Amino acid sequence: MNRFLNKWVCIVLACSLAITLAFAKSSKGAAKLINSRSAILVDMSDGQVLFEQNADDPIPPASITKVLTLYLAFEAVQGGRAHLTDMVHISRTAANARPVRMGLRAGDVVSLGELIRGMAIVSGNDAAIAVAEYLGGSIRSFVTLMNMKAKRLGMWNSHFVNPNGLPARGQLTTARDVAKLSMAYLRRFPEALEIHSIQAYTYRNVTRRNANKLLGVCPGVDGLKTGFVNASGYNLSATAMREGKRLVAVILGASSPRVRTSETTRLLEYGFGGVPLTPVKLVMHNNRKSVAKVTAAAKTSQRSKTKIKKSRAVANKKKASVKLANKRDNSKRLAGKSKKRGTAKTTKQTAVAKKSDRLKKEGARKQTQGKAKSKTSVHESKNWEKHYGESLSPNSTGKSFCCQSVHPFNRTLTSG
Repeated sequence: MNRFLNKWVCIVLACSLAITLAFAKSSKGAAKLINSRSAILVDMSDGQVLFEQNADDPIPPASITKVLTLYLAFEAVQGGRAHLTDMVHISRTAANARPVRMGLRAGDVVSLGELIRGMAIVSGNDAAIAVAEYLGGSIRSFVTLMNMKAKRLGMWNSHFVNPNGLPARGQLTTARDVAKLSMAYLRRFPEALEIHSIQAYTYRNVTRRNANKLLGVCPGVDGLKTGFVNASGYNLSATAMREGKRLVAVILGASSPRVRTSETTRLLEYGFGGVPLTPVKLVMHNNRKSVAKVTAAAKTSQRSKTKIKKSRAVANKKKASVKLANKRDNSKRLAGKSKKRGTAKTTKQTAVAKKSDRLKKEGARKQTQGKAKSKTSVHESKNWEKHYGESLSPNSTGKSFCCQSVHPFNRTLTSG
């Protein structure tokens, strides 16, 4: 009996333990403090990690890659291998870089300092290609230098394929590696923050805004770099300084620019001892479509229903107007065709009528000429008969008049 009870007690304990572990695992997966795929917060003074969430998950870096490109550019200037006043020839490859550009054109000659500003402020992909070609000789050689530098900085889980962060197979990083890069960059080139803190940049009379919306909004923020590709979502490496304390916050894989900005602000406020972090409902980025998922509560709310109805009404109205416009165009086109056909038919009938009138006139003229000719011949024959006293008919001898000769000065007819 005791053995039987012990057996059942063991079974119940095992089931309870399994249920507890499963619940803990699901709770851990659902309880997120930052609404993004990955996040980390580091104190630059001692390198202490104040917060992390999936900090080692591999995610495409997007335009945060340009921080490493800027690192190599400033390193070349600091080492005397290049100068900010160096004039760089812009190739066709650099000028054709899309989609975000500072506005370079093939054949332009631009200073290295101008290219650095275009890359740091407006995230110009064309500027990044131009800098890579100038410093490395080719994009491929420069990317090799990038990966070598990444390993020296301790970015063990990162690999780069291009200098601007555009989508490429195998180009990955982690929030922890981005934090390492950002801290190394700021420690070695603190003067770069004078460029990263600029909120707008003008080139060729075109002004573009800095994508880092924390500048001038969140106290103490003076950098660093944003990024976005469909495969990752919205990324941001931000730095702020308050009361002599500098923090670096990295957000990778946010669902929208607004979420990226708000979650980075929450992270910085937590690091500076302000508002504590509370669990949030994680809204993952959709790789196919960069929009946040709508929750069930929002779908069933009256406000959302009203918005949906309004949007549908507007869409139906637009469709109706388009159909009406198409119908009018078709009717105009058909009317034009019928008009052309009628005009052509009328023109053809007019030509036929003119031709028939012309033929009638010519026939009447010929008939009139024939009558006049016949009258003239009869009159001449009568005059001849009267003058010479002979008939134009064959003579009595059986010879026709055409076989007789007439002397102009002899009034008698002689046989030939």
